[in-house]
Amino acid sequence: MVPLQIDQLSDKDRGRWVEYCSTTGQRERGRIKSWDRSFVFVVFRCDGRWDEYKNFTASATLPEEILFVTGPISDAPLKGKKQG
Repeated sequence: MVPLQIDQLSDKDRGRWVEYCSTTGQRERGRIKSWDRSFVFVVFRCDGRWDEYKNFTASATLPEEILFVTGPISDAPLKGKKQG
């Protein structure tokens, strides 16, 4: 996975898959909806309708808590503890 740098985001990053990694080890995948100077707004839940993610509420997420997901991605978001 690739670290996210908010100052380098562009329009091509809208809709990209990211993985949220909390300090407690929780992991969840979502798609970038938008961002501002402080937060990346990520849609984590959309009833499996990922093609319509833009129509769902996004969570304000700190950029240091999310990473770009690279490679093949499942339509089902990952939930659970970090494996390692």
